[in-house]
Amino acid sequence: MSLGLHFLYLCHTLPKTLLMGGIFGLLAGLIGVVGWCAMISSYGKPKGTKLSTFYMQLIGAHVVFGLVNYSIFSMFS
Repeated sequence: MSLGLHFLYLCHTLPKTLLMGGIFGLLAGLIGVVGWCAMISSYGKPKGTKLSTFYMQLIGAHVVFGLVNYSIFSMFS
């Protein structure tokens, strides 16, 4: 995932801002939610798991991931 974000960061047509890092993190989180929905529908919901909380944490973690990646990339460019 970091490598993909790095290639997007190197693309000169995209603005290199923390906002873009957050947006890419949000998109990655939404893709993760779709993947987890497919897996849970195939194997069943784990006991004791509130899916809405799980999905919100998954999206939040990806947003932080995108922000940190863009911060690190901007330090080295």
